[in-house]
Parts: sequence; structure tokens; C-alpha cells
Amino acid sequence: MSKKYLNRKLSLVGIYPRNIDNAHYDPSGNSGFEVEASGLQYIVSAISKKHKVTIPYYKNGVGIGGLVKKIIFEEPDILLFSLDTYMLPTAQKIIQKVKEKKDVLVIGGGSHFVMGQIEDSFDYVIRGEGEQTIKELLESITSHTKKLEDINGLSYMQDGEVYKNPPRARNTDLDSLALPFRTKELAKNKSPGSLLLPALKNQKGFASITASRGCFYNCSFCTNESQWGRNVIYRTVDNVMYELEHLRDKYGTNIVFFNDLNITSNKKWLDELCEKKIEFDKEGKLYWYAMSNIATAQNQKMLNKMKKAGCTQLMFGIETINPVKLQKESNGYERKYQRLEKINKVLNMSQEAGIFNHGLLMLGLVDDSNESIRKTIPQINNLNLHSIRISINTPFVGTKDYSNYIITDDNLKNHDTSHLVFSHKNLTEDECQKLQSELYGRFYGSIQYKNRMTQFLLKNPEAKQAFSSFIESNIITKYYMKILEQKII
Repeated sequence: MSKKYLNRKLSLVGIYPRNIDNAHYDPSGNSGFEVEASGLQYIVSAISKKHKVTIPYYKNGVGIGGLVKKIIFEEPDILLFSLDTYMLPTAQKIIQKVKEKKDVLVIGGGSHFVMGQIEDSFDYVIRGEGEQTIKELLESITSHTKKLEDINGLSYMQDGEVYKNPPRARNTDLDSLALPFRTKELAKNKSPGSLLLPALKNQKGFASITASRGCFYNCSFCTNESQWGRNVIYRTVDNVMYELEHLRDKYGTNIVFFNDLNITSNKKWLDELCEKKIEFDKEGKLYWYAMSNIATAQNQKMLNKMKKAGCTQLMFGIETINPVKLQKESNGYERKYQRLEKINKVLNMSQEAGIFNHGLLMLGLVDDSNESIRKTIPQINNLNLHSIRISINTPFVGTKDYSNYIITDDNLKNHDTSHLVFSHKNLTEDECQKLQSELYGRFYGSIQYKNRMTQFLLKNPEAKQAFSSFIESNIITKYYMKILEQKII
């Protein structure tokens, strides 16, 4: 190993290259909104006491050249990338441009590297939880007291060979982690957009909170099992409340996203969170939203309490209502409650509580066809959903689907859930994208949506401004909803 970094305080720059050139297109209309890279922020925070670290803020569309200038300004020794698969080509271009001006080491992490593979331009890859791995890696780089082969969770190149060390054991004490790295500039310029309270123009200090890591389920399109196993580890509620208080007092935060894979999977923990959040935020000025699923949200009392505690939206992983698909998967717990009547029951309860329902749907599942998808349109329109995101199934590294499908598109920029990148027995990419646009138009342009939103806003008048903001900020659905605005608001 080089002696260049021996006994030095290093300069590291964290990079999550989303919307660098606005090439990533989100057909739900939320392409331009900023989000936090929580995993990267935890990593940066873990090493901030011993080294100089930062995550530079940039505006959407900054371009590779613009971001490279910000990186070079920090005089980095090491670049830390957190990547989703579609970001890899952009990251490699950034690395190339930076290396034209400065010799740097490059470390990768994030969902793309869940299997620990080494990609071109990367020296090291961290898989799984990285807070301890990064500490040991930097110790090895700066003191040579730690051998690379002894660092669990690390992959690396040495003498032209790739080495992949054993996985690191899960951290069972998430309260021990320092709060994620944030700056006032980062907090000020992040916004989730979407159909939320407070309305878009009133959102301040947006932040993502990780209250747990992992998921009990094993969906074929998700990297969860490869990354976490089917085991969920929680922070204590008091520790989460400490972060909420910190965000409110330091950044004026009034909207938070719990990025847990299923906020309703542990009802006892969630009940305690709601109780303490209600006591903490008596004026009800700090809102939050989260992901859930149909199986674990069938409890009106719980949903009512969540609303009282500031829950403004639940994102339900519905994926499909194709009866063929549901029938094939109904034997497993994952799909036990995914029957149409169960979906409707839970969405009705959530709406009754006054919570916006956001549906996560997917095209390109194994039995999908033009005919089967179009048959579901009337049923989708009748679901008590207030907004939707329709993605195209993408077999990511580390998922079961990755092993089951033949990848036909090697351009990783297209591995973004907006393109069909594998050989599907019934659908082409053009057909998927046309169906995607049609589903958005038929959903937001339907009389059912108009009636549903009219009733919801009559019962929850405080949500009118949020709905207007949603219309104005939404790209694809703006046309359809603008027509409805005069009839709804």
C-alpha cells in the first residue's frame, strides 16, 4: 500500500450523483426534487472527527463539469460515492475528470454495490453497513496497522486481482451511530415535493430519517435480502426523537421522510413513536411520511394515531393488482393480503384517517401483458389513491430478478425503473413506456380521481394548498390535474 497517506488527516468528499445532468427522468413528475442520501451521510458522519469530510451541495442540472469544480475546490484525497445502478456511468465520468486534475482514491457504496463487485475506476467497495468498515479502511490507508484482508464488508483491487472479504455482521445498536452529516445549505435546499403537508412552498429543512434497517419481506425485485437479510433492527424511539428535535431546532425542519422499508411492521414501536411525537409536537407543525404495505396497515386505530402524530402520507407498495400475479404469489405471507378487497380496505382506512395515499405500482412483472395491464386500469382508478408512481421492473444486482432475467440493455443509465432493460416474454420497452403514460393519464384524468379528491379535500380542507402545489410542481400529470383543479379546489 502507498505511503502517500501515512499519518495524515485526509480530505474526503461524499457524492450522490443524482440529477447531475437531469438525465434521470422520473415519469411520476418528481424528477427535479432533492432528496437526502442517508447512507452516505451516516458514513461521512462516522469519520468526521478524524478527517475533513463534506458533501457538496449542487443544484439539479449542475453538469459534470460544475460538480467537478466543487469537488476539486475541496482538495480531496478520497472520493466517496453512494450509487444506485443508473448513477454508475455518471460517477465514472466524474472520477475521470477529477483524476485529470488530482490523484485520488475512490470508494464506492450504496445499492449498486450490494454484492461487493468492483467496477472500473473504483479502488474499494463497501457493502452492507459501512460506518465501521470505512473507519477500518481509513485506518489501513493512513497507518497500515490494519490489513485490508482483515476488514469485513470490504472489496478491493490489489495487483490486478479483486478480493472480496467476508460480510460484516449487522450493527445491532443503531443508537450508537452519530447523526447523519448535514449542513444548513443541504437542509435548506432539499425538498420532497409530492402530495404532502405542508404544501411545497412551505416545506422547510427537509430530512430523511432512518429509524430501522431491513425488512421482513423478500420481494424478488428488491435488494433487501442481499443487503440486510430478512432481519429488521430498530433505533430506540428516544433516539429517533432526539434526531427530530435536532432537525427542528437546528434547521427549522417541518417535513421528514422515514425511509424505513415498512414503518408499520412493528406496531408496538410505532405506537411509542406516535405517543412521543404527539407530546413533543403539541402544535402539530412537524409532518412526516413513510412507506408501508397492505399486510401491516390494517388497523384504523393505528392509522388515526399516526395522523394525529403528523403522518401526512403513506406510500403503499401495491406493485400490481393483476389477479394472475396475485394468485401465483398468494401462498406466501408477502402477498397474503394483496387481494383487491384487502388493498381497498386498507386504503379506505388510511383515507378515513386523513392521510394521503401514494401507490407504488410496477409494470413488467412476470405475467404482465398489454391486455392484462389494460384490464386493471378501471380497478386502479377505483382505488383510494391520491397519487401514484408507476415504475418499470428493473432487475438490479443482488435481487432474485437479476438471476432470473436476461439483461438486454447494457447502458446502465437506463437501469432506472423507467426503461425495460431485460427480455420480457410479453412486453417491449416501447409498450411499457406507452402503458406507463397511459396509466398516468387515465388515473389522473378519471372522474373517479376528481370525485375522490373532492371528497378528501372537503373533509380535510387544510390539504387544499398541498394539492394545488402538487399540481403546479408535477411534470407529467400536470395537464390532467390542471383540468381538474377548477372542479376540485
